[in-house]
Amino acid sequence: MQCDDITWNILRKGQCAFKAWTKPTLFCRNEMNLTGLCNRASCPLANSQYATVREENGVCYLYMKVIERSHYPRRLWEKIKLSKDMNKALEQISDNLLHWSEYVRHKCKARLIRIHQYLIRMRRMALKGTQKKIIPVARKVERREKRREEKALVAAKLDKAIESELLSRLRQGTYGDIYNFRQEAFEHMLDENETAVEREEELEVEDDEVNRDIYVFCLFRKRKKDVGRVQYVADLESSDEEDVDDIEDTAGGHWTPPDTDSEDDDWQRPQEAPKRRRPHVEIEYEDESELRSKIKA
Repeated sequence: MQCDDITWNILRKGQCAFKAWTKPTLFCRNEMNLTGLCNRASCPLANSQYATVREENGVCYLYMKVIERSHYPRRLWEKIKLSKDMNKALEQISDNLLHWSEYVRHKCKARLIRIHQYLIRMRRMALKGTQKKIIPVARKVERREKRREEKALVAAKLDKAIESELLSRLRQGTYGDIYNFRQEAFEHMLDENETAVEREEELEVEDDEVNRDIYVFCLFRKRKKDVGRVQYVADLESSDEEDVDDIEDTAGGHWTPPDTDSEDDDWQRPQEAPKRRRPHVEIEYEDESELRSKIKA
């Protein structure tokens, strides 16, 4: 069975999760607390018969707790909706809290009046539209951007002034004549150009000499490798005669298949170097008698 005095002695001397330690007075963070103070009469945990008023979405409700429902934690609080009319809401509190203490009944009415006051103030503020969104401003960034704008404006004005001055000089004919520079500076510039051209020519000559040396060295190495190498080369005169015979056979329309049978099939010839390709030669034969008859005709 619940005993309110024992519960309060434990909470007052011991640790309470809803207790807020402050120097003048102790406050209570429990949402069901009637006054927000941590004392015996206002503690919702140490009073088996308790009542309070709460606001939810602009609507006021009366919450009541009795000892008969202490063994039902889910049904511990009874919720009653109060009327929007202040007089009717006060009558509802008086009727429902008839057997409660005068302290609880008075504090519930005072809490209801206070809730009605801040609800009215909220409605007025919403109608007037006086709520403003406060946006923090970075002072350093603002000053830096302002300085940059000022510098850019000064530079733009200077460029504009220079442009206008040059245009005015051009209209007046200030730049119409050719300027005579010093002869020494002109000759110095020519000498530098000639020196650069000579340097480029020397570099080209050096590159040619290097390339020639590389070519000679590669040719020498190639000849050195070919020393002592055995190559088999066909007779040039016989090959020329064979080419002429082949051309004559082709012109006469006679063709003989190549001899595929070789007596030396078993003998493996040494590997020959690839022959160089010769240019194609065409030989035509004309009869002198026919040529003379054509000339006479």
